[in-house]
Amino acid sequence: MENGRKNQWRKVLYENGGFPDNYTPPESFLAAIERNKNLRLYTKRECFQGAAIVGREVSLVITFWSLYVYLSESLINSEQLLVALLLVVTSGYLYHLRNYTYSVLLSGLKTTLFFLTVGFALSPVLFKLTDTISTDTIHTMSVIGLVVHTFTQNYGIHGPLVSKSISLNSAIFSTVCLASRFPTHIMAFSLLCLAVFCFLLVPMWSEVYVPNPLKSLLSALISVCLLARVLPNYAVLAAVFLILVQVICPLLFFHLQSYKQTIHGPWDEASLD
Repeated sequence: MENGRKNQWRKVLYENGGFPDNYTPPESFLAAIERNKNLRLYTKRECFQGAAIVGREVSLVITFWSLYVYLSESLINSEQLLVALLLVVTSGYLYHLRNYTYSVLLSGLKTTLFFLTVGFALSPVLFKLTDTISTDTIHTMSVIGLVVHTFTQNYGIHGPLVSKSISLNSAIFSTVCLASRFPTHIMAFSLLCLAVFCFLLVPMWSEVYVPNPLKSLLSALISVCLLARVLPNYAVLAAVFLILVQVICPLLFFHLQSYKQTIHGPWDEASLD
């Protein structure tokens, strides 16, 4: 109050208008509300592309487990798996020459050779590492490791659970546990090579491509078919889960995102735009 006149409130912090710092007139409080400020709505294509990244990783985990069962039940031998991986990796490097610089490819090749060299050197120890532990315990630990790998994998969205190092280490831990169930070190080495391909090379190659829902569905179909030969009941569950992740969830997200409501107003903390 100055000279019998009441001061008019203005939203200016550097002047003393005679009002508390947290004062807002009732008539302007509700008028300052903003709804759906900076709200991002995703297209249906973007929803399916995001789901394809998750579906691809789940398919890799299923494929890895299926081939482990194939090796343990002698449906394929370690030499066949190593030759197949060699052909696929060589073809992959040749195909990706146009998308990567030679320094990036050389770095990836060095990392791959490092893992393979260490794996081959340690494979005589790995396949006898857990003789005193029951197979059920080993399988439980491996499943937990693969679940942790799936949850902490980088799918293009940053979050508190995302960690490439934890994801890769969890996958390698599961591989070491499973490799210790084999009777020969060559079988253990072949499983380590499969883990390097599934959990190191494929995610690295996929970072430069826009996710393709059709390719992801094809990889899901292949993984389910591999699993159905040895574990048909689990293959049904895997198929249902992949359909849920790659088809139903993106459709639900696309439909429900229009109902999202955000409210911003004077109660929000000040931020620099």
